[in-house]
Amino acid sequence: MNPIANDLRQQGYSQTADFVSAGMIAALRNELNGLRTAGQFKRAGVGPVKAVNDQVRHDEVFWFHDPALSETQCKFLAPIDEIKNTINRELFLGLSHHEFHYAHYPAGGFYARHWDNLRGTGKRKISLALYLNQDWHEADGGQLRLYLPAGPVDVAPRAGTLICFLSEEIEHEVLESFAPRESVTGWFRTA
Repeated sequence: MNPIANDLRQQGYSQTADFVSAGMIAALRNELNGLRTAGQFKRAGVGPVKAVNDQVRHDEVFWFHDPALSETQCKFLAPIDEIKNTINRELFLGLSHHEFHYAHYPAGGFYARHWDNLRGTGKRKISLALYLNQDWHEADGGQLRLYLPAGPVDVAPRAGTLICFLSEEIEHEVLESFAPRESVTGWFRTA
């Protein structure tokens, strides 16, 4: 069984270091920074109407848009689609497509404890994040905290780390960041 699919089946989440090359991380980070410089990022919102709420989250995002994906986004999504196909083959989740965005948390940014999908209410099944933070240090904060039955697990947002978890099963939060925190974040969805 594929290690990511096996981890999801056994513990509800999977963490993979060095998921993509350093060159891919640099290309994604460069594109993210170029889009931010060009004013393409928007403050992230919450709820069905995506209202900005600084008590719940403080970050900004740029959504990937089919069919206008950049070459860098397409190169990132190729191994992501392989994971989706493997999870479908091994776990029979009926995943049909994905949605992704770049996320930038400034110093002081956070996202309070939440679920990406309440059980049985939506189509997000697997949450994913690939971290782009070069030279991340413990003091920089910004860890992803997963709330598991056995207790919380913190995932360091180090460049190249891919985290996947069951959207309906695992409540989580982004702890306060004391340095800029960047990622590609998204979901595998059902039709």
